[in-house]
Amino acid sequence: MRKGLPPAEQDAFVVLTQDQKLWRSYFDVSTDKDPYVVLMDAVGQVRWHGHGDAKFLEPLLGPALR
Repeated sequence: MRKGLPPAEQDAFVVLTQDQKLWRSYFDVSTDKDPYVVLMDAVGQVRWHGHGDAKFLEPLLGPALR
């Protein structure tokens, strides 16, 4: 997953490898085909979360990651 990210952006992503059942419930995962995204602020407050086709998420996330 990190291969597609420039090194300067890699610190902005967190990969979860534990508590899969809890996270799947939180995101209401219905398919493993969609990306599931959560945006958090500097203190860990969830500001937005959603899922769907990456082409629809990119316009939402582009400004947030810059």
